[in-house]
Amino acid sequence: MEMCLDQVQTTCVIYEWHDTRQMYPLSICVDSLKPSNCYVGDATAIRYCDVEIDHMKLIAGGETSGFADGIGRAARFDSALGLACPKSGDRLYVADFHNHRIRMVDLKTRSVTTVVGNGGQGTIDGLGQRSAIRNPRKLAFDRSRDVTSQSVLYITGLKQLRRLDLTKRHLTTPKCKTVTATESSPNIDLYGIASLLSGQLIVTSELYHSVYLCDPRLGRYQLLAGAGGAGESATARRDFVDGVGTSARFSRPSDVVVLDSERCSYIADSGNRRLRHMTLPAYLFENSK
Repeated sequence: MEMCLDQVQTTCVIYEWHDTRQMYPLSICVDSLKPSNCYVGDATAIRYCDVEIDHMKLIAGGETSGFADGIGRAARFDSALGLACPKSGDRLYVADFHNHRIRMVDLKTRSVTTVVGNGGQGTIDGLGQRSAIRNPRKLAFDRSRDVTSQSVLYITGLKQLRRLDLTKRHLTTPKCKTVTATESSPNIDLYGIASLLSGQLIVTSELYHSVYLCDPRLGRYQLLAGAGGAGESATARRDFVDGVGTSARFSRPSDVVVLDSERCSYIADSGNRRLRHMTLPAYLFENSK
């Protein structure tokens, strides 16, 4: 179906960020229990956006960045770059970028706790705060049918794709390589992430200005769109070109969402200041029924 742009209206505002210490909204995710509303993360806090009454409510954090577990305003964040809300709608997971941790907000009590990460910038697999995760960015639940309902969270970050078993609070690093030997692995700079019902992931690389299909179970990346990491310099790969597969060009694609019903994805093409539409291969949805 062709999009009717005359029916797409953009308006402002429910909330404006005036405090320069808060910078600007960094992340957003839908409220699973009330999809018309959403949660928003910024440099120092997590907020709830109630669209019906045009109101933004503070959930946790405050006006000062830092690190602290606690309830409501007693908690501290330092750039909530990624958010994920499970179908149960009772909690919210936060990729706390500069604190190198994954945090959880209990939405009933507003209590913030650390799930994994010791605050160090390493890549250490392990349980809870005995693990280390460097600059976590975006989050996506594993939606495959062979996984207990939303018990696994995938995380992008600097030089890593991580897998978090939420039941055990166990953080691991999937070993993924590119399908083609000449293609450089996007694993060094993953940013956006979205999951398919098949268990595969769509990920973006800001360094290679490209979009990849990742299959954590098979341990491989496959280039879907963009120039990838082979041959050209980073500068040459960065451009704006609509096209099929590797003929398309992006500039710092920072996030991605997948629409199962439409068999497509939307890419936040940050460097080009555009929202891009990408049709996905039909075979990615064949095992999703």
